[in-house]
Amino acid sequence: MKHILLIDVDSKIPNLALMKISTYHKNKDDKVNILKLNYDGYPTKKKIIKINNLNFDKTYVSIIFKVNKNVVQFTNNDKVVYGGTGYDIKIKLPDYIDNLNEDYTLYPDNKSSYGFITRGCVRNCYFCIVPIKEGKRIYKYRKIEDIIKHNKVYFLDNALKSFP
Repeated sequence: MKHILLIDVDSKIPNLALMKISTYHKNKDDKVNILKLNYDGYPTKKKIIKINNLNFDKTYVSIIFKVNKNVVQFTNNDKVVYGGTGYDIKIKLPDYIDNLNEDYTLYPDNKSSYGFITRGCVRNCYFCIVPIKEGKRIYKYRKIEDIIKHNKVYFLDNALKSFP
């Protein structure tokens, strides 16, 4: 059994990627812990967090906003995996993790389901990176029934399209 640390730097809703990573490791009987920093996306002075991750076999850091890219520092960097749009828009979860269901136990107070039915966007808004990150066409991503785990559901799709 490995000890895994997940760090949610700045998500305002349950972090889908970290929940899938948690499922992956729990399926391997690893012990998973999460640290939620609750930083925002505003470019204010932020406290640098120094983490001693020597007791963990692997640490995953998810960063949504670029301004938070350097707020977490570690004593043992060789066991750290960074990801998220704020860190690097080219980094994606491998399919064998991305296709897993989310582990909502990481967010025990959460009462809603979140997810994407489609990915990509045909729009080209000047402020948005979705077409760069996910592509300029809309494509199927997940089934609705794979997303719904609670009575309240939020679909996070950028643009919806009907498929046959």
